[in-house]
Amino acid sequence: MSQITPSVFIGAISAVIAAASFWFATRAARATARSSAYAVDADAYKRAAEIYESSITSLRQDLAIVRAEVRDLRGQLTEVQDQNARLLAELANLRRR
Repeated sequence: MSQITPSVFIGAISAVIAAASFWFATRAARATARSSAYAVDADAYKRAAEIYESSITSLRQDLAIVRAEVRDLRGQLTEVQDQNARLLAELANLRRR
């Protein structure tokens, strides 16, 4: 019995150490997974921000082009309206003769 007690005691200590080692290893693995997920999220956020900023810049350039086209078309419309008014006046003069 005296030989069994130290063996049981050593076995119990070994089991506790093994359980603690497993628990700490599992906890460390979870922390590592969490930190790598945060790193991936940060990289994804950075790429998304760059894409967003690039899109905004592109849209601003497109808007400037559209505004310039609208100005040109308004000028052309004014010319066509003026020409139409002149033609209507000329037509009215021709009808009076």
